[in-house]
Amino acid sequence: MKKEEQNKIIKDICKEFECTQIELAEKIGVSTSAIRKWSEGSREIPNHFYKSIYFMREIKKLNQELKEKYSK
Repeated sequence: MKKEEQNKIIKDICKEFECTQIELAEKIGVSTSAIRKWSEGSREIPNHFYKSIYFMREIKKLNQELKEKYSK
């Protein structure tokens, strides 16, 4: 994957979850240097990153559904 594509992925994920790269690292349990290296393109983004993002999206969706259900 190209360096620019990886950088865009990291930026888009941070934007989606309204967090910094440091906060993203904490959320998925990796070092900030791992996020930085993926963003810079010096290391390929591993599959476990995408799996973590998938689960974060699912949790976000479930939380929203619970808020809607119990706010009525």
